[in-house]
Amino acid sequence: MQKKQLKLWLFLFFITLPACLTGTDSISVISTPEEAKVYANDRYIGKSPQYIPVRWYQFLIFLWGENYIVRVEKEGYQTTEEEFVFADRRARYLKGEALSWESRCGFGSDFPFIVYLQKNRVPNKKKIY
Repeated sequence: MQKKQLKLWLFLFFITLPACLTGTDSISVISTPEEAKVYANDRYIGKSPQYIPVRWYQFLIFLWGENYIVRVEKEGYQTTEEEFVFADRRARYLKGEALSWESRCGFGSDFPFIVYLQKNRVPNKKKIY
């Protein structure tokens, strides 16, 4: 009996193995001005332009992946932050909003995040006599 169960489990494992996929999307961070600091989930990635690799996984019809909060900051400019939720990225891909099926990191999609940083406002200084 145990030998039959083992064979059944091995058969199920090898039959579903091709249905297991993993891939890497990328979030391309492009800022104006360039050389802004890029953070993903509070981890420093580098200076823009930069790309962030984002893993996803699939088993049969189940699909899941990582969520990221991307922050872009530069001295003298307002900080910009955006959340990239895995389900939203998949929806954007299906709508054709991904740059390509080939991500910079491998099998996946490349999603642009273009940031135009706004300068910090300098308050008016009034002279007090």
